[in-house]
Amino acid sequence: MDPLKIANLAYAITIILNCSCAALFFHFNPIKQEKNLAITIKYFLILFLSTATAYLIFLGEIWSNKFISILSSNFLFMIGFYSVRYAFLWRKGEQQHLYQNKWILCHIALFVFIQSYLLHIVIDILNYRIIFGLINYILILFSCIKVIPKHPNNISYGEKVAISSIVMAIILLTIALIIHLFTLDTFIYQTALMISQGLIAFCFLGAFQTLLLSDVSNLHYENSITDPHTGLYNRRYFMQQASKALKTARRHEFPIALIMCDIDYFKNINDRFGHDVGDDALQKFSDLLNGLIREGDTLSRYGGEEFAILLPQTSLEGALILAERMRDETEKMSLHSAQEKIKLTASFGVTAISSPVDLEYSLKAVDKAMYKAKSLGRNQVQPSFTMEITSNI
Repeated sequence: MDPLKIANLAYAITIILNCSCAALFFHFNPIKQEKNLAITIKYFLILFLSTATAYLIFLGEIWSNKFISILSSNFLFMIGFYSVRYAFLWRKGEQQHLYQNKWILCHIALFVFIQSYLLHIVIDILNYRIIFGLINYILILFSCIKVIPKHPNNISYGEKVAISSIVMAIILLTIALIIHLFTLDTFIYQTALMISQGLIAFCFLGAFQTLLLSDVSNLHYENSITDPHTGLYNRRYFMQQASKALKTARRHEFPIALIMCDIDYFKNINDRFGHDVGDDALQKFSDLLNGLIREGDTLSRYGGEEFAILLPQTSLEGALILAERMRDETEKMSLHSAQEKIKLTASFGVTAISSPVDLEYSLKAVDKAMYKAKSLGRNQVQPSFTMEITSNI
């Protein structure tokens, strides 16, 4: 047998085995039980399956119809590279599948037509087919980079690893392209390409698994600090942030304000109209509060129908103005039940910490101010002026 065919056989079998193992790894991956990552894992699985199948067809080219082999393998390579992009898109919340995007389908169809017909049947120039194919694969991978981060200003470790793997794949394919352009030797080019593909498959397996593990870790952490009913932070996270903010305030000598608020007659709403209406009241009230705070503030469901708001670099006067606005907007809000229209009101306690104090003391003081608002008739804002004390924080 021709030495080139022997080399191709050895390289292709190695890549097929690598990609098949990677596909099995993702197929039996327990992370797919996480609902929001299940489709992402399926697209990673498609990547490795399509690559393995494409190289299996490439091996068949040695003994079978070359046109069918070129058409099928190029189609599968395009599906594989686009699957990488859609894995990242679904991870970010995309609701469209690859086969639903007509522009991508047109690109794949045009690409396969040019590769299998124009550059094989009409012209039959292998060099053009190689260059055209590599350029398209590189461009698809390049388009994946910008869709990896969920939050561009806060890229996670797993996302950095995934970006690095895509960049490495682009570099390896570019090197294979340059080698081909300078040598025009099919044996050297295919050797470089096969080695690159092997490294890419190995790199993608590790990087994508790292990304998924990072996502699961972040998801579990988010669940541990988030209230499941309102989507706000819970008491645990609020206490962590408040403690950090107080230490920062001591160093930079700026005030911090606290607001504690409570929906008036919430138990009566639950008892009279049912817990569904009560849950709706909590959600609407939390949405209202969330829409009125700044980006650096911390809003949490402190417990039951109580909410706590941490306002860094805010004076007592500023916090009172905000609390009054929240009270006024709450009074304008209403719910609808089967029986009648329900009006909501809330009571607010406010304090400002202008010197370091014990956090628990501050929370007790603002809680006391809130209950004073309730005892004086509800639907009002009461300040606390008892916070000017020193502490050993």
